[in-house]
Amino acid sequence: MKTRKLNGCLLWLFVLALVVAAGLWATFESYKDYYAHVRPPVTGGTGENDRAAFLAAYSHSEPERVFLEGEECVLHFGHVPDRWSTRIVLPSGPPAYVFDRFGRLKKWFPDTGEGDFEAWYRTAARSPAAPEPHAESAQP
Repeated sequence: MKTRKLNGCLLWLFVLALVVAAGLWATFESYKDYYAHVRPPVTGGTGENDRAAFLAAYSHSEPERVFLEGEECVLHFGHVPDRWSTRIVLPSGPPAYVFDRFGRLKKWFPDTGEGDFEAWYRTAARSPAAPEPHAESAQP
């Protein structure tokens, strides 16, 4: 009797391990699929990420002026792909792409709803500080 009960418990443990492994695999594959679809587009033969390739893929994106390390840049938001992976990954915002004035990709965020993007956006979206007027030039 004890052997039969032990075999039944081992079978359930094996089934549980299979379910957990399948869930982990599905999660890993969905992240891989999601990141493959929000990764910045690459220009033909150059292998570089640039704004022209991005605009060809995301022509609906409206640019927003931001500053990255004191340099004026352009921020574009992509779109969350309508794929099976977004049912598992559940992104909380669209991807974002930052290009410098020459059109080179400087930074990108796969998900803008939380985490790194919010902290970055609070500082980058502000204009650089205007220089303080000199005391001598303020006098008549």
